[in-house]
Amino acid sequence: NVNGWIDKNQPEAVQYSRFNQQAITNVSPAVRNYPLAPADPRAADWSTNNGMYRDVKFGQVSLRGDWGFTDNVALTSITSYISLSERGALDQDGINFSGIDLRGFIGTIKSFSQELRIANKNNKIFRWVVGGNFSRDHVYYDENLVYGDGSGGNNQSPPFQIESSENFSKQHMKNYAAFGNIDWSPVAQLTVKGGVRWTRAERTADICNLDGSLNQGTVFGGPSDRNFPVGGVNRLFTLLQNIFAPGNSYGAIQPGQCFNLNDPSPLNVNQNHQGAWQAGLFTSALNETNVSWRAGIDYKPADNVLLYALVAKGYKAGGFGNINAAIDFQFRPVKQESVLDYEGGFKVQLANRKISINGAAFYMDYKNKQLRTKDVNPIFGIIDALNNIPKSHITGGELELNVRPLAGLDFGADVTYLETKITSYTGTNADGNTSDFAGSLIPFTPKWQFVVHGRYETPITSTLAVFVGAQLNHRSRTNAEIGSGLVNANGISLASGFEIPAYTSVDAQFGIKSAQGWRAQVWGKNLTNSYYWTNVVAGQDEIVRYAAKPVSCGVTLGIDF
Repeated sequence: NVNGWIDKNQPEAVQYSRFNQQAITNVSPAVRNYPLAPADPRAADWSTNNGMYRDVKFGQVSLRGDWGFTDNVALTSITSYISLSERGALDQDGINFSGIDLRGFIGTIKSFSQELRIANKNNKIFRWVVGGNFSRDHVYYDENLVYGDGSGGNNQSPPFQIESSENFSKQHMKNYAAFGNIDWSPVAQLTVKGGVRWTRAERTADICNLDGSLNQGTVFGGPSDRNFPVGGVNRLFTLLQNIFAPGNSYGAIQPGQCFNLNDPSPLNVNQNHQGAWQAGLFTSALNETNVSWRAGIDYKPADNVLLYALVAKGYKAGGFGNINAAIDFQFRPVKQESVLDYEGGFKVQLANRKISINGAAFYMDYKNKQLRTKDVNPIFGIIDALNNIPKSHITGGELELNVRPLAGLDFGADVTYLETKITSYTGTNADGNTSDFAGSLIPFTPKWQFVVHGRYETPITSTLAVFVGAQLNHRSRTNAEIGSGLVNANGISLASGFEIPAYTSVDAQFGIKSAQGWRAQVWGKNLTNSYYWTNVVAGQDEIVRYAAKPVSCGVTLGIDF
């Protein structure tokens, strides 16, 4: 298989919703009093000198081979290589000032993987598979941040006049795994399942924050290359280096050199720096091993009824972020997260398979769940960080109904219910609150989500058919930041300003299809023109919303061949 795509869609322009000064330097009245965006999904603002664009390219080559070297056992090999590259520019503050702009970013991913597995076949009672895989990934990312008009910069006052900085990350990953799985059906109505997987994940990272003038016009392609400002951060950190390590012989930090300072505390994970508070490239490694597993049972009391129960333990690998840091400690990696999942459910088909009902209930117990939170940077204020949440859990259920009463008519509904809670975590959130967040809801977990859908298709000639469909989507309110459901001593929410309200939207389609494989349809999305947003993000001093698209319509043509 060979596949690929190119995406040159323009990035979304964010909506400025609140001022929230994060560092200690002054901000001009023009920035502080900038008008907020109205409640209109088409309203947005951005820096006129930020040529926002995206250019993403993806390609994959994969090869699968199967060898049945006996009548009952087969060997399978799957080889894959993936390449992804991106470049672009974004405005992240929603104002016509440089509060926090990405004037240029580039990134690449190169990934190779190989899997070999052996499995039996033609056996309805006992089925097994054993195998292993290996993957190697190289990830590079580089961005130029311009923030001279924000509190993290200081473009008005000498001697530093900080305008921008640049940060890049080079990470290399190797993963090794061995696995086995069995399905045993002692009787036709019963299947017992079990599996285990051993994984070794190895990560190395080289991360650097440097003066924003390094790569003017050389690395970043596209319209954002015009007039990158000189950063000025190297002069500030030369001063800090002399303050924190008096009498050192490190020398002045030059434009283009890493300015992030080595932290001499025992918590520092940098393995490269030699001197205390010495600026330089951050280099570190993270090696982790885990054993994931699952065990379950399927029971079919009748041909149209399935009952199942499952318990499984899974892991997500740890890693390093890429942030605008002053001290190496802020580059610390997140550890692997784990989840212990208990699930039970049913699948039922009634009325000669015209009615299908599926349901499930689950409890997911997380340890060290990885969340994008915040850290307090002594220079830049509140900055992005990856952190582990020691303990959290999700309890929920799903119910799905599909009905096909007549030929061509199909309608149904899907409902999801979630209860989430963080039971152990102390840290800082995007609103600048440092607190014990035990009891907070997990971000982006609305309590209710449901979809009601219907579709009708009928022939109009021997080779043509028309169809019409509609969907109603609802999501209850949630929050984009940790601290939802908690209040401070003054009774104010610890995640105030990061709420994502409930919304309901309606989509519809009408089209025609041919027995020869071609089809055409007109469609409309968000036909009620509901104004809602899907995310709230704190950039530097500006909190912004990502508004969903207003009512939109289009035409889609397709052919199968």
